[in-house]
Amino acid sequence: MSLLTPSPNGALSPAGESVQPAHGTVLFTRYAFMPNHLERCGPLRAQDNRTIFQYAVAGDTDPYFTSLLQEFQAAYPYLKLIAQNTGHKDAFDPAVVEAYWIGSDLLDRVEVRQFHASIEQRFGKQVNQKQLEYLLGKAPAGARPHHSFNVFDVQRFTQEKTHSLHHMEKCRIGWGRVEAIELSHLVVEYQPLEWVNPSSNGRAGLGTGAPTLGRVLRHMDGKGFADRAVVGDWVAFHWDWVCDVISESQRAQLERWTLHHLHLANETL
Repeated sequence: MSLLTPSPNGALSPAGESVQPAHGTVLFTRYAFMPNHLERCGPLRAQDNRTIFQYAVAGDTDPYFTSLLQEFQAAYPYLKLIAQNTGHKDAFDPAVVEAYWIGSDLLDRVEVRQFHASIEQRFGKQVNQKQLEYLLGKAPAGARPHHSFNVFDVQRFTQEKTHSLHHMEKCRIGWGRVEAIELSHLVVEYQPLEWVNPSSNGRAGLGTGAPTLGRVLRHMDGKGFADRAVVGDWVAFHWDWVCDVISESQRAQLERWTLHHLHLANETL
């Protein structure tokens, strides 16, 4: 897989708003596939990664597919929490999945005390007491069960050996506008994660930099999740993999929740 690297190609053009709906398990896999392929989360059996990819490409689903996705022990508990707080019976309801990976107004309906209790239950035995108090303080400060919270705050303690600016840049859900389409990649304009100085607390903090061009992988063995992308579309990507074509409103939500959790992380860096 090619890493996100600068590219000289492409020109900006207007994006459309059409976004193809997907079953919740298919939508979840579009975002979870690549970190699972890289053996960073979810079921770590190679055959299972091929299976969930094949299901998602085909747009198909069945109980076995769902059972595999429940093995994503970082993401699945967040989905259950969002569903329980928003009246959704299925943790893989498309609206719930979108709230976790992209962000939506559903996150505003997650009750702070329940999120606080969930953090304590999940991470109380994984981190020391000082680290736990740090994480628990994020819920009343405004954190919500969005993927960016897990990347910027939780992984700081649960993945200390690998947690770095590079890791956060790859693990967060990025967004970019398609500038050019290549055989196996898209050239996108995006804003990379970087250290900015100073942050609101007077120290160097996390922020997004000036727009730049990069390449993200769109095909694996000739198959992918964003074949309908055209120049000017917004796409979301995860570990340099194109997850989906997203609308302008979805891009705005992704930016909103990413910057929100960057701000919260900067308060206690």
